Amino acid sequence: MFVSALAVAALSSPAFALNNGVGKLPAMGYDTFNAFAGNYNATNVLDQAQAMEKCGLAAAGYNIIILDDYYALKKRNASGYMVADPVKFPSGLPALSEQVNKLGFKLAAYGDNGYETC
Repeated sequence: MFVSALAVAALSSPAFALNNGVGKLPAMGYDTFNAFAGNYNATNVLDQAQAMEKCGLAAAGYNIIILDDYYALKKRNASGYMVADPVKFPSGLPALSEQVNKLGFKLAAYGDNGYETC
C-alpha cells in the first residue's frame, strides 16, 4: 500500500512552466541543414522560400528561414565575426534577406560562440 501511495504521489507532482504560449505550436520555420546539410547557396535558399510561399506556408505562420552551418567562411574576420561565404552568397546576406522578406519570411543565421563554426 505504501509503494502505491508513493507511486501516486510521484506521478501526480505538478509541472512548472511559463504560461506564455511558447510550445503550443511546432517550430514554425525551415532550416537549410535539414534539406541540404552544408551544400546550399543563395539560389537554393531563394528557391525554397518561393516554394514555401507558393504552398501557403508563409501565410500559415511558417515565416522563418534559418541558414544553418556552412553559410559562413570557416574562419572569422579580424573583428571576430562570422562572414558569409562570397561564393555561396555572391550578393551577400542583406540582398538575400531582402528577397526572402518580400516573400513573407524572415532570414535567420546560425551562430556559434567558438572561434570557427561547429
